[in-house]
Amino acid sequence: MIENRQYDVIIVGAGPAGALLAYELARKNLDVLILEKNRFPHRKVCAGGITVRAASLFPMGIENVVERTIYGMRLSYNKVPQKVRTYNKPILFTVMRDKLDSLLSSRAQEAGAALVENAEVKQVQLNKGYVTVKTDSSSFSANVLVGADGANSVVASSLGLRNNFEYGLGINADITVRNDVLSSWENLAGLDYGISGGYSWVFPKNACLSIGSGGPIESARKLKPYALELMKSYGLSELDSSLLRGQLMPVRKAKSPVSRGRILLLGDAAGLIDPLTGEGIYYALRSAYLAVLPILSVLDGKSRDLSGYDDAVDFEFAREYKIARTLRKMNTLAPRLFFHWFKDSDRFWRAFCQLLRGERTYTSLKNRLSPPLQLLFR
Repeated sequence: MIENRQYDVIIVGAGPAGALLAYELARKNLDVLILEKNRFPHRKVCAGGITVRAASLFPMGIENVVERTIYGMRLSYNKVPQKVRTYNKPILFTVMRDKLDSLLSSRAQEAGAALVENAEVKQVQLNKGYVTVKTDSSSFSANVLVGADGANSVVASSLGLRNNFEYGLGINADITVRNDVLSSWENLAGLDYGISGGYSWVFPKNACLSIGSGGPIESARKLKPYALELMKSYGLSELDSSLLRGQLMPVRKAKSPVSRGRILLLGDAAGLIDPLTGEGIYYALRSAYLAVLPILSVLDGKSRDLSGYDDAVDFEFAREYKIARTLRKMNTLAPRLFFHWFKDSDRFWRAFCQLLRGERTYTSLKNRLSPPLQLLFR
């Protein structure tokens, strides 16, 4: 039975960001409570692609839930297959999100964090020196509150912290296909460019394919029909369009606040999503690590608020996001050129794979471009 007492930290949301932060704080003997609106295991709208650089951030390891290890991509442009490109090292792992989230929440509890499921937060109140959170049936309080409750964050909306965000949309479906079709993907993922400012994907799992499209909110109406047509081009006519589900993708702009007083936001709730690729899990995990020291500083009485977290987020991500936005604009204005780099440039393909592996950053990628191209990033 969870007591309605004051905790050191309450974390709303038990996804990767919330579970990792709970794990790290509980290991430091803090009194941590996680409030999760669903009951485990539960499905989530997510393609389930984990970059190697993201996987390296899980201190507890995720080997037991990895479905496929991806070494390459089937590239297509506007639904027309063009080329298969491979790399000599893994670039992605695929997982089922229900299994991943269940694993991470279990590890957080083993470290000492408490978890309440079916606890949807309805109200957040910032008081002097503490924070109150109310669900339908209970009220909890803590010295620090963390919103790790995803793209539709109740914590973020309660604080009005999304006034300067951009928005995209992603749709995805997990579909069952014939064994011969599934085995034909093996260690390959699918990547298609044809949606302005976005792309479509195919991620193989052990028993299904995750299929979807993503792009700026202006392209929302095009995503579903595009994904259906792309699947036909791959001979995957089994797709039931009703399985496609959408998820809003908030993207933070530099200097947009991600904390207020004793409350901070992580991951998707903070808009920490790659403006070019839409990757969220890597940034969610990094934000969890960045939150640890500011939280400890407040709990130790060294800081009055969590503004140090905002500074850390900007220092870590602002430059990278600026370059990613420029690359996204290039994809929007000259999609064929952008796709040509993937398909025909060994140098660009290698750099892209190294980016997914965490061996390169957007900044280092930009610095290797020719001087005329570097001017585009000013």
